[in-house]
Amino acid sequence: MERERRVKAKSKKNKESPIQKEAREYYYALGDRRSQLLVAQHLKKSIQSIALWSRKHKWVEYARTQDAKLLKKDTKLLVRELKRNKDDLKHTVSVAIAKFKRDAENLKTDSIQDLERLTKIFLLLEGEATDIEERKVIFEDVSSKAELEASKARAVEDFTLIDFQQKADGAS
Repeated sequence: MERERRVKAKSKKNKESPIQKEAREYYYALGDRRSQLLVAQHLKKSIQSIALWSRKHKWVEYARTQDAKLLKKDTKLLVRELKRNKDDLKHTVSVAIAKFKRDAENLKTDSIQDLERLTKIFLLLEGEATDIEERKVIFEDVSSKAELEASKARAVEDFTLIDFQQKADGAS
């Protein structure tokens, strides 16, 4: 019986008063500017009282918990919105592709740039590179025609090996 009375008295002692609750809510509402000093100034209370209330009722922990809940809720909303936007975009692209297919018979190229763009699109769809990779071979000082021919042969060998490696890398 005595123990129950002590527990009740302790729970009353730990219960937040309306002014303490207002102080906690104001503290939380401050967001990035949260400080006990601002709460004290707002409520015209001493900084010591506000610090005591903050420790006693765990304002920092409360703020972190509320922020985490809000972040989780906002994240779910954002993911839902992104999915909706992605679905809308996929639909728009599908419609555009269908229209393009219908109109492809009447497609004409007015310039070399149009032809180049169409070629790049084709290459992209085929998984091929769309830009030309320029390779320059610099032959160092060679004193004879035989050395020049040997250097050229090594260069061709090197390029063949590079092409083979790039194709192997692309296949994996």
